[in-house]
Amino acid sequence: STWLKEKTKREGGTNMIYSNVKKICDERKISIASLERAIGLGNGTISGWRNSSPRVDILKKVTDYFEVSLEYFLDDEGEE
Repeated sequence: STWLKEKTKREGGTNMIYSNVKKICDERKISIASLERAIGLGNGTISGWRNSSPRVDILKKVTDYFEVSLEYFLDDEGEE
């Protein structure tokens, strides 16, 4: 949706959702490629989120995997 795209775009062009997915992957010692395989996404799907917003149903798979809320990935607080 347009709201999601506007909400997640960061200054400099990097998508906040991608940054937060990478952050939680790093914290939990899992590669993005391993996450993609675990939740049934194609290779490179999440990396594509650097420049575009994911569909909500796909993002839901990530939130379910990590057992976090959708807001976790939309929150810019704590980002460096």
